[in-house]
Amino acid sequence: MQEPRPVNQPPQPLPPPESRSGQSQESQPSQTQDQSRTPNQQQPEPDTTQTALSLTGTVMKAAGKFVLQTADSTAYILDDQEKARSYEGKRVKVTGTLDRPTGILRISSIELLS
Repeated sequence: MQEPRPVNQPPQPLPPPESRSGQSQESQPSQTQDQSRTPNQQQPEPDTTQTALSLTGTVMKAAGKFVLQTADSTAYILDDQEKARSYEGKRVKVTGTLDRPTGILRISSIELLS
């Protein structure tokens, strides 16, 4: 078995301390500027768990909660139970954001349909 041997390279001199500190200060702002030039790499992923939508249906009570029952029999739990209470049994249009993991429809507005 062979023993490792150091590679014979001449030692590299270190720059004087003044120029080292100056270089690090100058290089930090340029790194920040470089990061600002590539904003796509720094932006967070879009939140795909929430979807903005507008639905029509009837406000009903199911399992003790007010839901919006659509024509295709899909029920969306409404987040503002007090607001939904005044529309119970009525056909409405709800605009809001659906939180997909929980199935809760966060109400932006409710309007009564004739």
